[in-house]
Amino acid sequence: MARILFASLLPLLAGTPQLLAQAGPGVTMRFANPEYDFSTETYCVDVEFISATDGVEVSGINARFFFDDNLLEFVEFSDFQGGYGRANVSPVVVDNTGDGGFFAFQGDALFINEAIEIVNEGASPILLSDTEWTMLFRACFVIKDEEFLEIDEFCPSLVWDMQSNPDDKSFLAGSEGLVITVAGENECILASEEVEQFNWAYGDTDGIFGAPETDPDQLDCISTRSIPLGNISLFITLFLVTLFVVLRKRPI
Repeated sequence: MARILFASLLPLLAGTPQLLAQAGPGVTMRFANPEYDFSTETYCVDVEFISATDGVEVSGINARFFFDDNLLEFVEFSDFQGGYGRANVSPVVVDNTGDGGFFAFQGDALFINEAIEIVNEGASPILLSDTEWTMLFRACFVIKDEEFLEIDEFCPSLVWDMQSNPDDKSFLAGSEGLVITVAGENECILASEEVEQFNWAYGDTDGIFGAPETDPDQLDCISTRSIPLGNISLFITLFLVTLFVVLRKRPI
């Protein structure tokens, strides 16, 4: 299987997308496994993939997603697996649509548009499974609003740039939005992309509301408390036991 760099596709996507319009395998992309690192004060999520066909290799991604300017500040993509990495050497650009209300964001809707590709062709290929999710990299943020620190449930929305009908493409007019290519025999092929949105749900017109107000059972939340609430009772118990032992040893 040939391993074609995604960067070579960018002019084709911009100018003659029909050259690569043959139906490719279905590939679904999602955010998953949120974590808060107290030492670095960063909120990170895995970016995972699953394929409708076993053994597919992703050759490149135009990774575009929206997030709430009031809640998060993008830091970096990290923990690239295999030979994947950013196609650009310059810092990641964060753009502002100024219209967070469509996604039920509190602030403006910021978005990242970043090309991820195979940058080390000497690395062993990572082949997607049709039964298990595969993590290829992570996205990390700083929590901007201190109101969301030291709480039990922090559930920010991250919205991939794909409408509920994938044929409608991007939320932004005139754009392809999220694009995934896979390695063919002698060329890259456009995948049939699908997404699982993160803490956000499509409405009757592709958005308008977010999952926090509509479907709390499907939220993927974490605690940002330095001491998890469930462990407080354990700390209190240990403190009381220690105090009891010390008092017993004191002379009367």
